[in-house]
Amino acid sequence: MKNFFNVPPFGWGMITILYILAFIFGFILKFIIKYVQTKRAMAGVITKSKNIGTRDRLVRLAFGLAILLFAMLTTWNPILIFASGVVVFQAVFSWCFVYQAMGKNTCPAE
Repeated sequence: MKNFFNVPPFGWGMITILYILAFIFGFILKFIIKYVQTKRAMAGVITKSKNIGTRDRLVRLAFGLAILLFAMLTTWNPILIFASGVVVFQAVFSWCFVYQAMGKNTCPAE
């Protein structure tokens, strides 16, 4: 029986390592942006920790898994797998660094 997925160059560990690196990248970016915005908060600008709504989260999760599936079915490109990890990070933690930098928020008011 033929394998459905292409054989990965470093096995499933490659996906795990790249996802861990993507999450670490996300946390570092979140810390840096929060640090910069803390300086702005002292000037009266209020920031929230979540800036992605439920619908946006689901779209990002589906898009991240689609990128991962595409990478697994074609080339096992590490850049695509890493990008998928970053998008899944955004969906899991309801936080987008681009939205934060622009001041955009799709999360409903609490």
